[in-house]
Amino acid sequence: MDKVKLEFKIPKNKKIEYNGVEFEVTPFLSMANQAVLINRYIAEYFEKVEIPVTKGSDYNYLGAEFSLKNNILQAVTNIDTEPLENDFYVDPDLWNSITREIINYWEFDDSLHYIVSEIKEQYVLKSSVGKVISDLADKVYPLLESLSNITPEEIEKLTESTKGLMKEVEETSFPGKVERAPRKKKLQ
Repeated sequence: MDKVKLEFKIPKNKKIEYNGVEFEVTPFLSMANQAVLINRYIAEYFEKVEIPVTKGSDYNYLGAEFSLKNNILQAVTNIDTEPLENDFYVDPDLWNSITREIINYWEFDDSLHYIVSEIKEQYVLKSSVGKVISDLADKVYPLLESLSNITPEEIEKLTESTKGLMKEVEETSFPGKVERAPRKKKLQ
């Protein structure tokens, strides 16, 4: 079989009208654009903010979502984002008209949310193993201090306690592949 060379061409810009104003959308998120958008989203999403938009959440979801929309507008449209009011970012008509034209938007969105889910899983793993190790240290240090006066009965207790803690560590080990819930695509 003879090899052929493929050449990638970004599709031509699409013209969209919103409230009587016409603008252009590049209908493709390049690999470079996706990497930048995902890295910015993650930085904002996991950022610890002094005054969170949503109380009780450890994550800056709303800030990351609005920033993502702004970054997408800057990356693939000719819209001047400086004077935009915040309500433009929550207008479904504007946002749906843009994402409908980006042919790989939903694949990008799936990748973004998979990576966020994966990072959260890593945080859970680190905190659960860390907790077990901390508990182990809390139980072992007092025993080590009392080794000078240890009796055979205490050695047996120490052995049983260590076995139980080791079993706990084994049970909290990362189970393998990270599963994620499928995301629903918006109707276009």
